[in-house]
Amino acid sequence: MKNLTIALFALSLSCMAFAENSFDYEAMSRELYTNIDTQEGIGATATLEEIEAADALLVQPNTISQKTFDTDFQKEVIAEVKRRSGKWALQFKWIPKDSEAKNLSVWNEKAAMIPASIMKMFTGWMAYNKRVKTDNYLAHMLKHSSNSQAQSALISAGGIKAMKAYYADYLKEGIFRPTDGSGLNLGNRTTAHIQTYLLEKILASEKYNSFKKLLAMPESNGTLNGRLKNLKGKLFAKTGTIPSRGIVALSGFYETQKGKLLFTVIVNSSKSGKHTTRSHIDALVMRHVKYIEDNFSDEVIENTNGETTVDVQESEEVSYQD
Repeated sequence: MKNLTIALFALSLSCMAFAENSFDYEAMSRELYTNIDTQEGIGATATLEEIEAADALLVQPNTISQKTFDTDFQKEVIAEVKRRSGKWALQFKWIPKDSEAKNLSVWNEKAAMIPASIMKMFTGWMAYNKRVKTDNYLAHMLKHSSNSQAQSALISAGGIKAMKAYYADYLKEGIFRPTDGSGLNLGNRTTAHIQTYLLEKILASEKYNSFKKLLAMPESNGTLNGRLKNLKGKLFAKTGTIPSRGIVALSGFYETQKGKLLFTVIVNSSKSGKHTTRSHIDALVMRHVKYIEDNFSDEVIENTNGETTVDVQESEEVSYQD
């Protein structure tokens, strides 16, 4: 009965997401919190005041963080982002092998955002460390963005309460309010900084080299197939998309011989369409890759234009969200 209830709830979310413009976003956000609060294992305990506080940050004025490495480069990145549709939040952090870590660019990095399926990175990392699912299971979940697998992994790991406890120390870094394991729920909140903080924790772990292989990669079977082709073998990331709400995201690692680039880009309320927004995000990643090539690395990547030529493979379960 419990599984049937969860399945019916997921189906209802699917139907609502297709009904674009048929509901008020803030009202739906509160409704989702209320409805899932009674579902054991995937419940949320956020108060209405907490929800309103998080939502208020979604529309905060854009501000440039002072924690940047190169002012001119930062200005170029921000100028590009400001031309785009929607609310953008991002952090690109360079982790060199032989010197101090540096933020290459940041923008709205502590604003509360709806993360879509990059939330699965939190679910996957917790499940991986708790060993509640096999590596093959988590690889399929992360590479293909399986919503049902993510929800099952969350429940096996102890549910939302367990996730909040597992990531309790992240709260000192900003807003982190999970409401499910898949990222399908519009009530989820995180920040580009929190997401990148997770990447730092993963990178610092002895399990990094094994976990990264569970993520999507360019020119490989998964949601990055057809994107960022020139970064094959060097980029490992999680995608996220809820087109009906203009939400597109990408978070992951780019590796070079001199160090690693950790990056998170989250876009909410974009009017450009998922394909165009993805191409803008990919171009932003390639801009940072080119910057690293020019300033830190002897490696050269050809045709660093960030264009995508093949459509991304969507989740087989929920075609509108990866």
